[in-house]
Amino acid sequence: MDRLNRASKLDQNSSRHSDNFPQPEVETLSAARPRPIMNAGRLRDPARIRGPTGRRFTRLMIKLCSSILLGTLFVLHTSMVRDVVAQDATTTVRSDQVLLHSGQTLYGSITQSRIGPRNDEELELVLDDGSKLILHRDLYQSWKPESAALPEYRERLEKAVRTVDSQWELAQWCKENNLKPQADTHARLVVELDPEHEPARRALNHQRIRGRWQDPEVEKKREGRIKVKTEWVLPEIVDIKNAMAAYNEKQLAWKKDLTLLFKQALGTGSKAGEATNKIRNVRDPEAVETLVARLVETKPVPSIRERSVIVEVLCEIPTHSSTMALLDYYMNNRDDGEGRDRAIQAIAKRPAHQPQVARRLVQDLDVDKSGDREKLTNRTVALDNHLRLERAATALRVINASVGIEALIVSIQVPYTIKVKVRENAALSGGNVQGGGGTREITDTFVLENLSAVETLEKFTGQKFGKNQDAWLKWWIAENTPQYLNLRRDR
Repeated sequence: MDRLNRASKLDQNSSRHSDNFPQPEVETLSAARPRPIMNAGRLRDPARIRGPTGRRFTRLMIKLCSSILLGTLFVLHTSMVRDVVAQDATTTVRSDQVLLHSGQTLYGSITQSRIGPRNDEELELVLDDGSKLILHRDLYQSWKPESAALPEYRERLEKAVRTVDSQWELAQWCKENNLKPQADTHARLVVELDPEHEPARRALNHQRIRGRWQDPEVEKKREGRIKVKTEWVLPEIVDIKNAMAAYNEKQLAWKKDLTLLFKQALGTGSKAGEATNKIRNVRDPEAVETLVARLVETKPVPSIRERSVIVEVLCEIPTHSSTMALLDYYMNNRDDGEGRDRAIQAIAKRPAHQPQVARRLVQDLDVDKSGDREKLTNRTVALDNHLRLERAATALRVINASVGIEALIVSIQVPYTIKVKVRENAALSGGNVQGGGGTREITDTFVLENLSAVETLEKFTGQKFGKNQDAWLKWWIAENTPQYLNLRRDR
């Protein structure tokens, strides 16, 4: 009977939910829990749908879980806001700053400053990720320790929220405490929250143009410029400066190496010959400046043996600088005829440099280049001036540059005036004092002939007027005077 009663109750309970439920079979069931039944193909547990008490409990649990979830989301949101503010405000809480030669700034904690093996200051910098860098002195320009205001700034940063008032207040505090990077960061946050916040715009040096706020940095970037230290420059300028820095670095290295080699080459030890050969084998164009400086600027003047080695090397490096240095040596040297000949012959083999060399030689053919030909005070100065004219004419012929014809003609015969003190009753002939006694100052005028100019003119023009300067001048005028044409029509 008990079994029939339980089956009858189960049947009534099921009929309240669906008229389509099949009638359960009457069989032995577990006393602890009724057997699940089928409803529309799904198993249903009668214990879960037995009454209103289960539904109220379910709703209560849903409300409780929702409250816990909302609280968790609020905490996470607050934490994320603070993280965003902290992340925007500064990339690192440590602020020891190291300015590199590239213009970039490294932030971290300088744990040690010491004298390294190269006798320069080394910095040990620990970055935020824990990595450690050893910076030699040639890698950085300068460094400065963390500001004393940063600990308080970190405390204020933790309390700041992402609102206009909070960020602007923190930006003002940073400005008053000389924390410009942090002040700019918070001012940018203010502009992000309120684009029309004028004080923040002004603090960032923004300009209002045609009713719109514009960031000068954005405009510079739009122009293709990049920021190096405090300046906005074109990338091409940066490349040029980097190339110059690399060039200067090589110059210093060559100066150091060549100074040591020349010191060894001038000695008497076993290394002298080896050092001389090393100098002779130099072919790097970067070494030209150091070689030229040693050839021209060294005091006292290097020996002929040392100068001949330098000239030999310059003759093997066909750069514009070496060409002009060889030309200077050819024009100015007095005691190294072999070196002068080698220099001008090397120049003749460099046709790419001929226009610049020819231009310089024509300038040297000016009989009054220094503007004092009429003021010459002694014969030595006159001879030096005339030697320059002869060498310039010879050089034009050697490099086969048919320019400066008029200057060559003028330099064939050049009158000079000098003032000298002579003895009383003495005669002066061609600048030479003859006889007499006592002293007095007299003026003498004499003419020096430039036979090298005659030879060069004959090669380039094919004319044979010798030292006859007047004949050369008449020919030149005739060559450059347009012929008269009778344009009248005969009647």
